[in-house]
Amino acid sequence: MNLNCKKGFSLMELMVTVAIISLMAAGGFAALSAGEASWFTAEASIQVQENLRKALDHVTAELRESHLSQVAIAQGTGFNATDMVTFSIPVICHTGDNLLNANGDVAHWGATLRWGCRDAACMDLNNTCSSVEYKFIRYEVITGNQLVRKVLDNASTVMRQDVIAHNITDFQARIVSGSLIELTLQARVTSVLNRPVQATVQNNITLRNQ
Repeated sequence: MNLNCKKGFSLMELMVTVAIISLMAAGGFAALSAGEASWFTAEASIQVQENLRKALDHVTAELRESHLSQVAIAQGTGFNATDMVTFSIPVICHTGDNLLNANGDVAHWGATLRWGCRDAACMDLNNTCSSVEYKFIRYEVITGNQLVRKVLDNASTVMRQDVIAHNITDFQARIVSGSLIELTLQARVTSVLNRPVQATVQNNITLRNQ
């Protein structure tokens, strides 16, 4: 009796085994691809929301300091038919000066050279109240879907320009009532897997200076 006789796999058994392994590999690859797509989409979505948050925070913080008489909205005249919002805010044009005059009204309307600056040095060029060189702030979308903050003088010459947010595809503004302005911003990015991700935010801004 031959005890060393060995029996191998039949062709059918090998084919079945290969088929099962292939199905398992295909399922694992599909799950991995879906997870990768979800991760990249989530990353793009976070980027979109971050751009919108930065844009809205910057515009809201300054625009609410203005007065309706100081606000000009040029609708559909910007890049890709976006709006341009130009306005002035209360500024100090001389060291030791006050934002309000003796009557409690805004002493001088102008612009800050840098966003968020509250120092007299960045509110006027020559530290005198005879003129205000930084007169207007303008938010608009330019080529490349960049939302920029421009500082203009009385002649609308650009004194400074800063990029506030990227991938902003739409920027709209409208006056809802005498002191209420509605802003609508839209951002769009493309994920690593070439999937577009888009989001829109809207905010109503009440002007503080009536």
